[in-house]
Amino acid sequence: AAMGACAEKHAPYDPSQDDCSRHRRSCASSLSYAVAPSECAKPSKTEAPNLTEVQKKHLVRAGGALERFMGRFNTNRITRDYSVELDKVGEGTFGIVRKGTRKGTSITRAIKTLSKKEMRNIKMFRQEIEIMKPLDHPNIVRMFEVFEDSTSIYLVMEFCQGGELFDRIIEAGHFDEGQTAIVLQQMFRTVFYLHSNFIAHRDLKPENILIVRSRPAE
Repeated sequence: AAMGACAEKHAPYDPSQDDCSRHRRSCASSLSYAVAPSECAKPSKTEAPNLTEVQKKHLVRAGGALERFMGRFNTNRITRDYSVELDKVGEGTFGIVRKGTRKGTSITRAIKTLSKKEMRNIKMFRQEIEIMKPLDHPNIVRMFEVFEDSTSIYLVMEFCQGGELFDRIIEAGHFDEGQTAIVLQQMFRTVFYLHSNFIAHRDLKPENILIVRSRPAE
C-alpha cells in the first residue's frame, strides 16, 4: 500500500508546470516512497538470449557499477551527518520517512528508515540497493547515501515535495488529454531507460509516481 502524500495542500495539478514527474519503486520490503528497490527485478542473461552489442554494453556497464558500489554502506550514525526531523513524511509496513537536512548546509533530503527486523532477506535487499545506485535519469528519484546500523538501514534520497500523482488525480477529479500525455511521456522515457539497463519495474501505478516542482539547491 502506498503512503499518504505530504500534509501540505497543493494548488490544482498542472503537469506542464512541474520540473518533472519522478518514478519511484514501491516494494513489500520497504516503504512506498521515492526509490524502494525491491520491486525492481534484475533479469538474468538467460532471459535475454539475443542481446545486441548495445545491450551487452549496457549490461557490462551496469554490472561494473554494481561491483564498484558493493560494500560502501556508511556505518556512521546518520545523525552525525544529518539533522532529522521528528515528524514523519510517510509511513509504511517496514519503516518511516522523515525529512532531513545535511549538517552545515540547507540541503533537504528524504530519509527512509527501514527496520532490519522486518526484512525477510537483508542480503538481497542490499543487493537491490546497489543495483539502484548507478541509475541516472531525470525522472528517477536519486539515491545519495545509504547508512546502516545494528537495527536499521537508512536511505538518503531526493526529496520530492510535490506529493503523489495519485493524490493530484483525486484532487483534480480527472486529467485531460494534454495533462495525461505529459505524464505518460515521462513515464515511457523512464521505463525505456530501465529496460535498457535490464531492470524491470513491477509496480507502475499513480501511487508510485512522485511530483517534483524543484530540486534542492546543491
